Amino acid sequence: MERVVVIGGGPGGCAAALVAAKQPVEVVLLERADTLSGLSTWCGQMMGWGPRQEAKLMGGGDNYGVWESLEMDRKSDFGVPDGNITWDVTKIEDASQRAMAEAGVKVMLRARAVDVVMTGSKVEAVVLADGTKITGDAFVDATGSCGSIEMCQQYGQGCGLCVLKCPMYGDRVSITAKAGVPDVPGQPGYIHSNLIDLQSLSPQLRRQVEETSGGYCYLPVPEELYRVDMTEDWPRPETAFMTRWHHEEIEIINVHFAKTHLVMPLKYIHRIPGFEDAWMITPQVSTGEPISSKQPAPHDNTLLVKGLDNIFAGGLRAGAYSSGQPAMFTGELAGHNAARKSLGRELLELPLTTIQGFFIAKVNKSKTPTEWPPHQKPDVVFEQNGFTVRRVTDYQRIKESIVDAGLVDVYQRKLA
Repeated sequence: MERVVVIGGGPGGCAAALVAAKQPVEVVLLERADTLSGLSTWCGQMMGWGPRQEAKLMGGGDNYGVWESLEMDRKSDFGVPDGNITWDVTKIEDASQRAMAEAGVKVMLRARAVDVVMTGSKVEAVVLADGTKITGDAFVDATGSCGSIEMCQQYGQGCGLCVLKCPMYGDRVSITAKAGVPDVPGQPGYIHSNLIDLQSLSPQLRRQVEETSGGYCYLPVPEELYRVDMTEDWPRPETAFMTRWHHEEIEIINVHFAKTHLVMPLKYIHRIPGFEDAWMITPQVSTGEPISSKQPAPHDNTLLVKGLDNIFAGGLRAGAYSSGQPAMFTGELAGHNAARKSLGRELLELPLTTIQGFFIAKVNKSKTPTEWPPHQKPDVVFEQNGFTVRRVTDYQRIKESIVDAGLVDVYQRKLA
């Protein structure tokens, strides 16, 4: 039986494996850490916009379903009644493992891919850190876009042992680069979220977070704090814009923990009412901050990596997106096309009339679209094709575009 090998067990890699497993191929999922789910362990949110609906109509959406099964609350956005979902980040690992087992995906944990075996422009196998070779007919590089320990030290303030776990399991390795195709260079970004122990908040604020309908609450910040200059405590000249706190309110999201976007040293966080004794569950602010290296693999609109015959880019390897949903829909297309490649079938390219196809094409042209326009501008046009907020939340039009393109249940149609 033909084999698809997915490297990386985050949202994109899990989505790729679950969709590839719908075809008569063996699917092997490699993950360098001892758990799946990657950066989704601090996500806890899923927006109610079009790609999720498209994926389900196309016969996919399995990894979206994993997140939905952990739902804690939801709120309406732009009139969409089933808009943003908040889900329990503490339960993602067991839910991911169950989904893989039910789909028949072979999961290999602590399996860090460090090299490839090539025949011309075709990848024959990936080589693990212990020397084991995992052969395959097609591959998905879903190793993520986050940087190495070296990058964190060069651009940030050193490692705070974040959720990437590099000191424990080794740096992420770009498999496509190992295959001879350099990543697309980009300016390194940063992961700007953190999880705070709810029990460390003041009793009043904890109740407010736990009881707010929809899972989101907003806390005003004292004026004297959001005008504080933190330059001396945040010595990173290339991100000087982060040395001053400009926000007048904090968004707090209940994902079992309190998720915030407080990008400041802890001593300043402690000056916010209710946060006097706050403690981080994952140290993604304060002394250490992981790098999100916006260096995707060059690929075409089928997500096939340029210059290679049988390796696809999925998740954040497919482009500089900024949330879990694009990671999953690019993962799904990469996994499906890897199955197609292994079975000798023509690759699938999603048309621009679909939201997923539109975003993939735009990002592929190095024009990263705004995934979600500012709340005060509900009619912002993304670039063309009428892609307004209403467009990406109009479920009837979304359904019509999938039907018209002949893509209903395309991921479930057996290729052999």
